[in-house]
Amino acid sequence: MKNTIKKTIRVFLLKRFLSWLSQLEKGRIHLTFPDGKSYDFGNPHNNLETTIKINNLEVITDAIINGDIGIAESFMESKWETDNLTNLLEIAILNPNFIQSNKSFFNILSRLYERFSHYRNKNTITNSKSNISAHYDLGNNFFETFLDKSMTYSCGIYYGSDCSLEEAQANKINAILDNLSISENDNVLDIGCGWGQLAITAASKYKCNVTAVTISQQQYDYVRSKIHDLNLDSNVEVLLKDYRQLDGNYDKIVSVEMIEAVGHDGLNDFFSVCDKVLNQNGSIAIQAITIPDNLYESYRKGSDFIRKHIFPGGHLPSLGAIDSALLKSTNLRINYLDNIGQHYATTLNHWKKRFVKNKHILNSLGYNEWFIRKWLYYFSYCEAAFKTGYLDDLQIILTRSAQNKPFHQNQL
Repeated sequence: MKNTIKKTIRVFLLKRFLSWLSQLEKGRIHLTFPDGKSYDFGNPHNNLETTIKINNLEVITDAIINGDIGIAESFMESKWETDNLTNLLEIAILNPNFIQSNKSFFNILSRLYERFSHYRNKNTITNSKSNISAHYDLGNNFFETFLDKSMTYSCGIYYGSDCSLEEAQANKINAILDNLSISENDNVLDIGCGWGQLAITAASKYKCNVTAVTISQQQYDYVRSKIHDLNLDSNVEVLLKDYRQLDGNYDKIVSVEMIEAVGHDGLNDFFSVCDKVLNQNGSIAIQAITIPDNLYESYRKGSDFIRKHIFPGGHLPSLGAIDSALLKSTNLRINYLDNIGQHYATTLNHWKKRFVKNKHILNSLGYNEWFIRKWLYYFSYCEAAFKTGYLDDLQIILTRSAQNKPFHQNQL
């Protein structure tokens, strides 16, 4: 009797799984099962294609009950393989109705649970430190396996197909500093300084004074050591401090892809602090990964693979959410904007290739296959999101409303 019930459930889930995949309209997927059976889904005339090989039929249950998070976790557990993970995730993004149609009673319960778990990581001062530590304190040796020599962990800007990762990161930093018109007499605040390359470039190139802020212990130790080795101690001060505890007065403020760590409820606080410590005629450069305004409300009320497994407490703002926080909490306004999102797909592809090339180093550092596959999924997930335009990366210059010139937008 039990075997009959189990068989009936398996058949039901398989039919539901195949029915779900049959709704694909864009892209092509060739699916093979452990018994050799295969199926084709999607548009046979579309060049965006991939093959999925199922190793363990549990992936069907994972997908139906836990949705996109379940699919990601089953990949981490080697329950399925694909010849092109980025293509597969592009196909998923380009078929939003397909993703949304995977709804069941258990899937709804799973989403509620993940939403509650994400809410528990809300970015209070205490939680923020543990959230950041969970990602950025994995070990500098780990990040060295895929970042360039400058240890810059954000989108680069590629001028030409032969541009290297190192050149792209230097281009990005120079673009930000040039847009801020930094001078020798400026006091510059770098909120979320990472491993310090922007602060180092500002201090060495413009001879200005920089205060670099992080709440990652490993980043703090690394930047202090590097600043000392470069004899920049008199120009750069490094603080292990939450942005909400900042004071002082600064002529220029920079924050590169840190705003994603403040949360929806923290946007007002973040810009309010920036407004408080910025001198009257100062300006701010923000580089922010953003989600489209029309998706923002549903996004902020849920969770996903990135927020569960990569960036606990992470939250992508929309341009509208940023603008709303500025209007509500400050006298700052958007003066200039560049969208460099397509450059992020290239950056992520470079990171992924370096990561794969250095797998033997990752193994020697003690990272297991589950962890490595999780990060491969992360790189491909984000690469697909930027390639399809599902996500953008915006370079924004803020000034006080009285200073504002006509708004300028540059699409690189």
